Amino acid sequence: MECKLKQEVTVIPELAKIFLPVDAFDSIDIHCLSRDFKKEYSTSEKVDDFLTFCKSKMTDELSNKVSGCTSDQKDNPLWRRLRYLRITASNLYAVAHCKTMDGSLIEILHGEKLRETSAMARGIRLEPQVLEVVSNKLTISFERCGLMIHPNHPIFGASPDGINKDFTVEIKCPSNDKSYFDFIDAAATSNKEQKQIVQWKSVDET
Repeated sequence: MECKLKQEVTVIPELAKIFLPVDAFDSIDIHCLSRDFKKEYSTSEKVDDFLTFCKSKMTDELSNKVSGCTSDQKDNPLWRRLRYLRITASNLYAVAHCKTMDGSLIEILHGEKLRETSAMARGIRLEPQVLEVVSNKLTISFERCGLMIHPNHPIFGASPDGINKDFTVEIKCPSNDKSYFDFIDAAATSNKEQKQIVQWKSVDET
């Protein structure tokens, strides 16, 4: 199985990037799964049938392969492709509380890119430095990992910032007091962060 995917940068819409030659990852590409499901189950519109179909195409080997092939995350076209239409840890809270049929969440799931703010750019810049500090402080090493897809529930995925056999790390770099308290409460993480942690743990334990 190959990790190879076209690396060149293009200006074509995000949606068009999924129409690539058939490869080993088609079986877990949500767009391809939707297409194949309609071919095989043309009369079914049940979500449970689609989820069962997705599970039938997933293997532990493929899940591990994806994680290894996408360790550079946002810089990797395969990572972006397999996040398309997939419920990830970062959008789980929004999905769970969504009450509209369209809007910004749907745009994000369809690959709409968020405008990078100065705070986001700062977080991206600081992330490897923070991971190194945490590693040194705890005297343990963390591996970078890519998109981790749940083998039994492949509609879900997560991309933590670091991982080892005991810990999963997600780095937040609040740029002001308000954003700090948005993510960190004096006693516990926020409801949004708890959902994100639950999904990382769920995927990591498979």
